[in-house]
Formats: sequence, structure tokens, C-alpha cells
Amino acid sequence: MENILQNVIQHRNPDGIDHNVIRGIVLHDIFDIDNPQEENARDNILLRLVFNLEDIDDRDVKLNFRFDRDDIPRLCQALRIPELITTQSGYQATGNEGLCILLRHLAYPNRLCDLEQVFQRSSSALSDIINFVNTHIYDECRHLLEDLSSLHWLNHNRLQQYAEVIVAKGARVPNCWGFIDGTIRPICRPSVEQEDYYSGHKRVHCVKYQSVVTPDGITVSELGAFEGRKHDAGMFRESGFYQQLEAKARLPNGNNFVIYGD
Repeated sequence: MENILQNVIQHRNPDGIDHNVIRGIVLHDIFDIDNPQEENARDNILLRLVFNLEDIDDRDVKLNFRFDRDDIPRLCQALRIPELITTQSGYQATGNEGLCILLRHLAYPNRLCDLEQVFQRSSSALSDIINFVNTHIYDECRHLLEDLSSLHWLNHNRLQQYAEVIVAKGARVPNCWGFIDGTIRPICRPSVEQEDYYSGHKRVHCVKYQSVVTPDGITVSELGAFEGRKHDAGMFRESGFYQQLEAKARLPNGNNFVIYGD
């Protein structure tokens, strides 16, 4: 029965009919929804028909999701994504599928309709799942980019390694471990207080963020958003990041590690 249903879905006419509705109608008729065991069986078949990472070869996994196959479940675990996610609109997906949908959406500029054939889901379902996973990751992991004290691996030994690598590349400062800079994200012109968000330097309305990156390419801090007109020095002062540096980068002997910003 699964093979028959999958064949119907794959060869449906491109008439705009939501394939999730087709699944729902067929599966509703196959299983007795008042029977918990049959209802679970229906849901399991539905989830398997939507997406299966094992059906994609290794090269395409890396190409489409920017991670190796074995990294996907590791990411799900590290990001604490539930095994089964349910959006506010009632769409369901496995944690692996939800993460893959988000990764595919971020891997390359695309429209939701471009992903319909990849994941066999409607645009509304894809949008809901992307927003759910994105919000979950933000809520669960935002503290890692907001406070250096959350990064237990960023200890004095690691800071010293970073400083040595930077010196090896020709730097004259022996205790520099990272680089700080501001970045902008253009926005539409606000209808209220638009002057606060206008960057005279970039000549665009925007919000700004303050980022700190280590020599191995890891972003260890991302603070904001700030108004577009604010100078990098103003962001640094307002962010409170100096106090984080005092706590993280001061050695017991009174010496400090420093970061570089232009």
C-alpha cells in the first residue's frame, strides 16, 4: 500500500492540488483513526513518505545541506531539536527533516516553491517548519553568542593558541586572539524614526550587529541589533562586551588578551 500511495503522489498531475491533502484523504480511508495503533501507523507512513535522508546519496547530501550525512543527526542532538516537531498550524515533521529543510533553505537562495519538489511538501508547510526550527535554534542556543562565559571551551589555553597563530602570520601584537567588527543588514525605509536606521556611510537603511571572530573562523559573539546610524564604537560601548572581555580574557597575573578592531 505504501508503494501504491507513493506512486500516486509522484505521478500526480501538476494541477496545484496539495499532495498533503491527498495523503490525508487516502490515509484517513486506509486506517481507523479511532484506533490508536492504526493512527500511529498512519502517521509513521506519512512521515516516511515526506522525506527520507537515506534516499539521497552522500554527494547530494553535502551539496544540498552543506553537511555530511552523519552530521545531520549530530546537529539535531546538539541543537536539541525534538524527534517530532509540530508547528502552530499543525504541520508535523521529524527533527531530521525539519533541520534538513532549514539547511536546504539556507544553503542557497531559493523560493519555497523551489523546495516543494525536494521535500514533497506545500509552501505553507515548508514556511511553518522553517520558522519553527529557526525559532527553536535561536531560543535554545542564542546564549552561546550573547555571553562569552557560556563558551567553556574558550579558555586561556585556547586564547593563547589563537594568539600564537596570529603572531605566526606576522602580527606584531603577541596577545591578540580575535577580531571585532560591525556588519549591516539592509532593511526597508521605516515609516517612523527612519533617520535612526539610516547609515550615512553605507547610504542605506539598516540594522547593525557586532561580531567577534577567531582565527579558525568561529563566530564567538554576535550582539545586536543596533540602529543603522550607530558607529561601531557606540555599539561596543552599548553592548557591554567590554565587561565580558574583562571576565574572559584577563589572566591571573594581570595581563590581558585583546581583540583587534579597525
